[in-house]
Order: sequence, then structure tokens, then C-alpha cells
Amino acid sequence: MSYFFPLNCRVTPQLLASAQTAADQIPLLNNSIRGGGGTLVGCIGEEGFQHLFPGSVSQNTFQHDNIWNGWKIEIKTKQRKVTPRIDYSVSVSAYNATQKADVYAFMSVYCDEATGRYIRVHFCGFYPTADYCGDATFYNKGDYDPDNGYTAQADCYNLKMRELIR
Repeated sequence: MSYFFPLNCRVTPQLLASAQTAADQIPLLNNSIRGGGGTLVGCIGEEGFQHLFPGSVSQNTFQHDNIWNGWKIEIKTKQRKVTPRIDYSVSVSAYNATQKADVYAFMSVYCDEATGRYIRVHFCGFYPTADYCGDATFYNKGDYDPDNGYTAQADCYNLKMRELIR
């Protein structure tokens, strides 16, 4: 359980099966950073969002993934080896920075490194899409982010989780 991100759920066999079914229906996307390897994780994040936000409706368009409380929501998910911390960053690929959603919802999927099992999905927060790129720090592919020791795998915009709306 995470002190900073108490809104989370377990990756149950049912959640994982629903995510796998959704992932199997998605073709390899242009400019996929992980060559399609992140599709299942993204779908786990989307399934977790639907579990944590009752009444949300999956849309799965290029522009947004979900509708909740009248908002068009684009869900961005990162796989992590640990539970998220407030000083970690969220990212939006520069390739996807023009989607027509109202807000981004950032999710984190904890995967046990020893077993490779997906354990828990954390909701990290929301951020308005209209403000995100202007408020985030831009990194070119190959740039080193000293805040988290990560080398950008693609051009992207990073923002600290503490900046998100929860």
C-alpha cells in the first residue's frame, strides 16, 4: 500500500484477463516506445482506472481512452518495479502530446521483478491536457533526467507526481 497514492487496486486474475483481451485487440502502434511491449501494461492501467472510478466508460480512441464525469480522459500508465513515490515523474510522449482529451489520468502498475507478476495498480493523479506540456519539462530521446536517473527512450514531457491533482 502506498501512503501517497492510497487509491489503488490489486491486479486480480479477472482484471488481468480483461486487460489481456483488450491488449490482444490493439495493433502495434506507430512510434511505440517499447515496440508493443507496453500494450498490456497500458491496458492494465485502463482496467484499473475503470475499477477505481465507477461509472467510467471505456472509449479507446486515439484521442482518449475513457469518459468519466463528462471528461474525456487519456490514461497514461507506467510499469514500475516499486510502488510510486511522490517525487517520481509521469511522462507523456511528444508523439502523443496533441491528443484531444480534457485530462490525463496517470496510472502506475507495480510488477514484482522476481516473479514478473503484475501486483497492483495505483492512480497517481490527473492533469489538464491543455496545461501539461507548458508545465512539464521536455526531454529529447537520449537525454538523461537527473531527477530520476532515467534516460528518455523517446522525446517526452515529464512532470513530478506531486504536481498532479488527486
